[in-house]
Amino acid sequence: MRNSENIRVLARDGIRIGRKLRNKPLSIIGIIVVFTYALTIPPPPRIIPIVLGISTVRPSVATNNYQPQSPYISDSVAPEISAATGAVFDLKTHTFLYEKNSHDKMLPASLTKIATAVTALQKCSADTILTVSDIEIDGSQMGLIEGEQISVKNLLYGLFLSSGNDAAKTLSDGCFSGETKKMNELAAFLHLTDTHFSGPTGLEETDHYMSAYDLTILSAYAYTNPLIREVSGETVITVASQDNMRWHTLKNIHPLVGKREGVVGLKTGWTENAGDCMVTIFTSDERSYIIAIMQSEDRKADTDLLINWAIR
Repeated sequence: MRNSENIRVLARDGIRIGRKLRNKPLSIIGIIVVFTYALTIPPPPRIIPIVLGISTVRPSVATNNYQPQSPYISDSVAPEISAATGAVFDLKTHTFLYEKNSHDKMLPASLTKIATAVTALQKCSADTILTVSDIEIDGSQMGLIEGEQISVKNLLYGLFLSSGNDAAKTLSDGCFSGETKKMNELAAFLHLTDTHFSGPTGLEETDHYMSAYDLTILSAYAYTNPLIREVSGETVITVASQDNMRWHTLKNIHPLVGKREGVVGLKTGWTENAGDCMVTIFTSDERSYIIAIMQSEDRKADTDLLINWAIR
């Protein structure tokens, strides 16, 4: 569209100037050269602003395994991964370096909890004390008990490190009254068009989905929060209830945090139908990358491959 507008403007101006300079052939040749060059200028990339300085540049042609020409990935062929869908996002240049079926709608499993954490922190501070009630007893737990009072920060440790469904449910109930619409409002705010949430834990499978593309944008936004950076990068910690009567020792189940240098977060997910899912934040040579994979046969191996490729 922009090229056609440029052509019309240049043609109009060229004719007008040409009439004035019909006796100056060298000037007419110059105009023709400029006009011809204008036709070769590609349209600018579509930049989608997110928030807080984060943006994404979509490739002009939607393809899987998108490999833009840049000095950072010269002569590097994208690896084959077992995951059904995935993406690699460069946080410095704000571009997707790699996409595989990145807009397919998938079950996100416990990666849902990234949105739960962000939504909770929009309503509660880190030191807000919540009372545990109506515990989610299915799936992974941090070990909360009915009536326990515990801070939001300690619940976030349980959510990110142990992927505790009890922590996610308590944060949801205590900070945004369990109203999933608040999570969907976050999705709308971030323009996550391949996303819909039906609950805070990821156990939900009806009308509950995300794409790897959306997951990457959500994770980039979440990682702007210093508390989420701190919590998701911890390897092991013991947290207590408000009265110090109950203690929870939590170990990070992310297979690369604390195991591979440069990996600083973020979250894992799994259900039988969703398969292995994972988001990883990796830093190298003053660059940071987000690697998101969904429905993987080996999330650690897939992520290692994409990290090595991104570095090259």
